[in-house]
Amino acid sequence: MSNAFLADFDAVAHGLLADAGIADTAVLRSPAGAEQGDVRCMVTRGVQVLQDEVSVTSNQITVDLLRADLPAGVNKGWVLVLSDGEYTIDSPPLSSDESLVRYLLRRKA
Repeated sequence: MSNAFLADFDAVAHGLLADAGIADTAVLRSPAGAEQGDVRCMVTRGVQVLQDEVSVTSNQITVDLLRADLPAGVNKGWVLVLSDGEYTIDSPPLSSDESLVRYLLRRKA
């Protein structure tokens, strides 16, 4: 991440959200199974965002990963290990900025 302010802000915000039970830490693995380390994240279940202002209920699971924690090359096919199981990143990024990268997840079979 090139923006030091955002990196510091994300770290503080994630810590506060984790204390409130809204954010988590997961393990990231490459498609070949090599562990890449822990990543801070926020998982959204049962909501699909259609536009910035519109969301609907859905069986979709998305994850927002802190860009500061991501190694280069993360994309479709990577595996995210959460407290309730393993999930495959199922798409290229749905959205991305200097702070967060959002992906669609699918429970790994």
